[in-house]
Amino acid sequence: MAIAGGLIVGGYFMRKKGGTPSGESQPSTTLPIETGAVHPTSSVPASSGKLKQLSAVETYDYFVKNDGTIIALGIEGQITELKPSGEASVLSATPIKNIIHSSFSYDGNKIALAFGEPDKVQVSVYDLNEKTWKPIDIRASNFDWSPKSYEIAYLAPKGDGQLLYTWNLGEAKAKPREWIEIKAPALAPIWTRPNLILLTERGSALIESQLWSFDLSKKLLSPLLVNQEGLNVLAQKNGEQLLVFKSSSDQVGGGLFLVDQGGKSSRSLNFLTLPSKCFFGAHLLKSTSSEVTTSTTWLSCAIPNESLSNSQLPDDYQKKKFLINDSLYQINLADGGIKAIFSGADLGLDISQLKISNQKIYFVNRANQRLYALTL
Repeated sequence: MAIAGGLIVGGYFMRKKGGTPSGESQPSTTLPIETGAVHPTSSVPASSGKLKQLSAVETYDYFVKNDGTIIALGIEGQITELKPSGEASVLSATPIKNIIHSSFSYDGNKIALAFGEPDKVQVSVYDLNEKTWKPIDIRASNFDWSPKSYEIAYLAPKGDGQLLYTWNLGEAKAKPREWIEIKAPALAPIWTRPNLILLTERGSALIESQLWSFDLSKKLLSPLLVNQEGLNVLAQKNGEQLLVFKSSSDQVGGGLFLVDQGGKSSRSLNFLTLPSKCFFGAHLLKSTSSEVTTSTTWLSCAIPNESLSNSQLPDDYQKKKFLINDSLYQINLADGGIKAIFSGADLGLDISQLKISNQKIYFVNRANQRLYALTL
């Protein structure tokens, strides 16, 4: 029934055993990985050759602009602009404690930040053009920007559920718009296309989670993946693909699947990493004309040189129970072909927050929380 300009969905999401991505699977993509125990990494690489450390402080999040300029958010709230020339300037030195979540707008000119104590979360937005912080009242610890505008999506508590809002922060007189009330545990929005927002729960090998989509134009909530242990998702912005991790039934290891934004599985990937260590997008290697077409979609992933099959995922990794050594690979999603990009064996690169722009690979190394660039 309609309420307050939106919709309401009754009932809590179920947590039953046994859900899997739907649809017929095509032949899997295989990558040989050495087996062995995951172990802490002690060595941390310095800038050397094509690998360069960009940040002097620990990095929480970052954005790469089209011209190669990087906006880096430090773990204590400092915002720094890093030019391609190497020049660095501090945009905001305001200290911010206990960062909970951050999100950059589509062009990197606005940064939304949730911080504080879990029961007293504050949210502010930094505007790079005005160089000012502005608090906003959204009562949410997780949010995401539209891929095309300065609208932000978030879920705020309402009774025993949550209410999905969008708010155009690019218009001074705009007010938050209510969309749908959902009686469910904590959900996080992923705004993938102008009219499509995904809603996901934080995954754990110990519980089952759900992934839903909400169509803004139709005001339609649809289940994509239900009852998935260890659910972990990477969404292709302005695209169709999802990279989905699901824990195995014995709560160790797991599997990767490519799923479209209708919930249909198109391919299983026979290597093990987490979606947070991957990136949809740019082709990086020289190829024959038959290998690359305008419709080819590429997935780049940091894949551990050691097996993760005996680890409880994603829990152990998120809790930083171990560090790993990654190497980089690129997968052609049209035919499943895999090519090595960079060998990180014994370099101490635990790669996260992977991004690719202008034939450069950017990432945060969890071993020291610094931002790096790799030029190919």
